[in-house]
Amino acid sequence: QQGAGAATIVFGYRIGMLVAGAGALFIATYFGWFITYLTMAVLLPIGGIAAFFAGEPHNRIQPAKNTIKEWLKHAAIDPFMNFMGKSGWYFILIFIILYKFGDAFASVMSNNFYLNIGFSKIEIASIVKIFGFGATIFGAFVGGSIVVRFGIYKSLFICAILQMLSTAIFIILAIIGNNIAMLGLTIGFENLSSGMGTAAFVAYISHLCNKEYTATQYAL
Repeated sequence: QQGAGAATIVFGYRIGMLVAGAGALFIATYFGWFITYLTMAVLLPIGGIAAFFAGEPHNRIQPAKNTIKEWLKHAAIDPFMNFMGKSGWYFILIFIILYKFGDAFASVMSNNFYLNIGFSKIEIASIVKIFGFGATIFGAFVGGSIVVRFGIYKSLFICAILQMLSTAIFIILAIIGNNIAMLGLTIGFENLSSGMGTAAFVAYISHLCNKEYTATQYAL
């Protein structure tokens, strides 16, 4: 279930980003910033409400919470101690930090890159934001399917190679320059591989978490 769960997480996250990004600008244009912030504030509790009613895992051990010290031990100390009991836990954390590192760097530079090449803001919005959004969602579900088919570790490797190649395609775009077709190809491949990689990555992180300490360990 981790592959399907990871794809669903990416889907929900991207919908949230679209609403909070493009949606907020749309509301601000027609109704002003007060209504925009009010709308975002109303939407904000939805995730918390969903988590509250989601319930706990089956066969969960009920910890003693008679004192703040016991609660803190179960909520914070035990999860860290449990994770650090894994063989090579520090290498796991380094891997988690570095797996999407290239994507993070590329995303920070991308908008300035498109503008410097000569693409207009309308072209960037249409291709990068809207078309890219669809490619990411599709990639997330493809990534989830690959996890089911090949398992988490093979999927991580496959998606890492695709993410590397997708970043390299920007070199070709830089050489060709202002070309809508090449921009579409670059964005399509980059967002597809990013969605696939994120799905596999989330499945991997979920796999690492002990059901007793999911929230704290996932946050780590």
